[in-house]
Amino acid sequence: MLRLTTLGGLQISLNQNSISFAARRAEVLLVYLALTGQTHEREALATMLWDDRTQKQSLANLRSLLAQLPAEIKPYVATTRRTVAFAPAGPIWLDAALFAERFADPATASPEDRELALYQGDFLHGVFVPESRGLEEWIALTRERLRQIALNVYRLTAQSALHERRYEAGILAARQLVALDPLRETSQRLLMRLLARTGEFNAALRQYADLEALLAEELGVPPAAETNRLAERLRAARARPAGASHLTSHLTPFVGRRQELTAISALLEQRDCRLLNLIGTGGAGKTRLALAAAAMVEQDFWQGVVFVPLADLGEASALVGAIAQQVGCPLIARGEPQAQLLAFLANRELLLILDNIEHLLPAALTLLQALLRLEQVKLLVTSRERLRLSLEHTFAVQGLALDGLESEAVALFQRCVRRVQPDLVAPAETLLELCELVDGLPLGIELLAAATRQRSLAEIKIEIGQSLRNIASDLVDVPERHRTLQAVFAYSWQLLSPAEQQTWQKLAIFHGPFARQAAREVADVSRAELERLLDQSLIFQGAGERYGLLAVIRQYLLEQHPWSGSELAEAHANYFATWLANAALTDVAGELPNLEAMWTWAAGHQPALLVHILPRLVRYFLHNGPFAEMERWLRLALDHSLTGSLEARLQVELVRCLRLQSRLAEAAELSHQVVGASEDDVGALFAERGMLAIANGRYDEAIELLTEAVRLAQLADDYESAAVALRSLGVIQAQRGQHDPARILFEQALSVFETAEDDVGISQTLNNLGIVCKNLNDFPAARAHYERARTIFATHGDRLGESKLLNNLGIIARIQGDYEPAQAHFQRALELKRALGEKQGEILALNNLGIVAGQMGQLPAAVAHLQAALALTRQRAERRHEGMVLSNLARIYQLQDELAQALSAGEAALAIARELADETTAAYALLHLGQALGRERRWREALTYYREALEIRERLKQPYLQLEVQAHLAQALWESGARAAARAEVEQIKPYLADAGLQTAEAPAQIHAICRQILP
Repeated sequence: MLRLTTLGGLQISLNQNSISFAARRAEVLLVYLALTGQTHEREALATMLWDDRTQKQSLANLRSLLAQLPAEIKPYVATTRRTVAFAPAGPIWLDAALFAERFADPATASPEDRELALYQGDFLHGVFVPESRGLEEWIALTRERLRQIALNVYRLTAQSALHERRYEAGILAARQLVALDPLRETSQRLLMRLLARTGEFNAALRQYADLEALLAEELGVPPAAETNRLAERLRAARARPAGASHLTSHLTPFVGRRQELTAISALLEQRDCRLLNLIGTGGAGKTRLALAAAAMVEQDFWQGVVFVPLADLGEASALVGAIAQQVGCPLIARGEPQAQLLAFLANRELLLILDNIEHLLPAALTLLQALLRLEQVKLLVTSRERLRLSLEHTFAVQGLALDGLESEAVALFQRCVRRVQPDLVAPAETLLELCELVDGLPLGIELLAAATRQRSLAEIKIEIGQSLRNIASDLVDVPERHRTLQAVFAYSWQLLSPAEQQTWQKLAIFHGPFARQAAREVADVSRAELERLLDQSLIFQGAGERYGLLAVIRQYLLEQHPWSGSELAEAHANYFATWLANAALTDVAGELPNLEAMWTWAAGHQPALLVHILPRLVRYFLHNGPFAEMERWLRLALDHSLTGSLEARLQVELVRCLRLQSRLAEAAELSHQVVGASEDDVGALFAERGMLAIANGRYDEAIELLTEAVRLAQLADDYESAAVALRSLGVIQAQRGQHDPARILFEQALSVFETAEDDVGISQTLNNLGIVCKNLNDFPAARAHYERARTIFATHGDRLGESKLLNNLGIIARIQGDYEPAQAHFQRALELKRALGEKQGEILALNNLGIVAGQMGQLPAAVAHLQAALALTRQRAERRHEGMVLSNLARIYQLQDELAQALSAGEAALAIARELADETTAAYALLHLGQALGRERRWREALTYYREALEIRERLKQPYLQLEVQAHLAQALWESGARAAARAEVEQIKPYLADAGLQTAEAPAQIHAICRQILP
């Protein structure tokens, strides 16, 4: 292994043997090449290494330097006449690269990271390269970049250790931080706090003394006021009697919340933050968060932190006594209690945590205001509602993050499960689903974990879906109000007035977030009423004027306090039906939960409403997918006892949805089960049957069906279905290589769509016209159509249209030799197709990725993409696309010299193409079969395939693709001895060799090479 140690100096060894270099410059050059990982032009490299010499001298010096590299190192440096690059000849180890890669995001660092030990000092410390300002500048920039990474990593690691009370690890990180930048007082204070947390007050004060001396010596200034205050507090804390801190310990674990802890501790450190209220619904983890945050700042208060639990306090009048007991204030009978408490606290600096104060409001506010007049006392309050005091700072506490399998919520569940069931195998996917059912509330997660003593995870999931009462704790040391989530929310219910209870009840009609206008029009809830519930943490506020209920709160209200009567549900359905009719498609995603509730209610109670909202809803799903979700909505409505034309219309849309998912057999079967279709829908039904026939390669049948669809749709004045059928007829002509007739049909369809102002149809037809222009080598026209379509797609947030456009832009880029942009377009298209569930598009994207990978020489990747596409075509019975993919596989196999596989794939592609009369695929398959035979030097057999392919290209009027076949035909003639005939073919090709259209061929360079071989 080649080992390059650069942090703290420079050492180079190979297989544990030190390597000697003739010059320091050569050592640094090797590091530069390895760390940049790029290919460098010799001129630029030489100028950087000798910027005081002429280019000729510096290039000569570079040649000499490379020649003098140790023999063991030369295999690791790749050189050409113009370039120099690092080329690993074996495994390498480069500390700077490992360090930078591991800590690219410093926030992911933890005290256990072994990579922390990599930073032994500054990059190339003590290394100088005279007369090389360019290289010295690179060293300086790299040194500073790695230094900043180290500073951030050690700072975040030390802070994390402080948050998690892992003080020894934090001290190690903080010492490294201080060693890197001893004059930075924030780092020094962090180390002092960590030392103090371990009880090492003397060590912390020695650190302060060292800093004081260093600042005086280096800068001639004293420590900052904040640093001096910390030192004073440390001296006071050193003298503080044991027991002055009243932080309680918990048996349940505290997990995550790094960002919240950092934010809360930062607020507590601010001088103007005298009262901080952690607001959240019951079970959100306010108490644990308050204690964890207080632990971080405990040493900032001379008398520490005092925790005062208030949940079991019956009256506000008992609040003074509860606080006095916890702070150690003796109350005498003859004096007024509040005055005695205030006098006791007047000379003390502490953080007072008042936990669960909401039931003592508003009576407790008088005492809080009196406490706030004590400048050295800060209040950290946990409550379910705002205090409404002028000095109040608020911090909303929500459930734990639910952002994937490694989320904080899942981590807490795993910790809790290990405590009660150490041997339980709990898949993270299942735990995440359960966490989502309780909105990430820590109490809910702990209750679910406790339930694993008696029930399986599957049983727990079912039971909590049935009722919140099914998940309860039987632990005697858990307060009654925390033994079920139902009890938590019932406690909040009891604190409300009757009017507030009624408002809360009605808001349960909404599924997910809702707009303020919706609350007013559906539930007759005013803005003031919403804000009151928001202040009490009974609802949450999202972006803009939107509000919502946690899912578990909504479940509680529906179980325990359901709203009687159907008027509210009807108002909800009518409101969202009207909203959908007028909303922009880009806004629909945010209201899908409420729209689904409306859709379900309408199917069961007011089916006529579905007729009005179906077109708009279908348009949304066609733009955005996923089609599986569109199918679910359609089946949800069809599950109700619908009859007549409404059922038929839903079935026609379901046929379209199944077709788009390439479930062709199901779609075809359903299309023949549709009965009772209205005149308005029968044209659309025939159009769907025609498109199914296209997908199955039955073009003649498709033409009959689509022609009939046009007639029926025009009779019913259903211009949209007529235009769809015209466009599909154009697709057939394009597939058959009849591009001029295809263009006429597309232009007819476009005119109809434009008259109807149907943006979906316009954009899709523009895409089709772009493809035709591309096939006719009219790239400017193709791009113009694509750009116009792109504008429409962007306006509507149409991901399906975007995916098609990306695919076609990728094809143009590939044709013009811009392979990397083409690959990026195809990859993005693939991602969108998969997100939408559009399998046919996924096949095309994979096929195109395979083609471009082959052209880039990435043959294994090409095979992988094409094999994946082939599997999908066979899974979906997509015969036309199966032939296309097999033809492309034949080409890649012959490039890999896998000639038996190439011939097999090519013959299979040709058979399918002939079966479907797909001349485009047939021409490609014949060409690729000829190429495979040519590699086996079976030239006479290859001639047969080439001649048939040439006939097809001539018939389809594809001159540049024809030239490609002609070139290979000429090669086969030449190799089989027919030299004159070969020259005649090449003479026909020569006039086109300089034409840009030649780029449409698969391998224009190969055409040039064949022509040069025959006519040098």
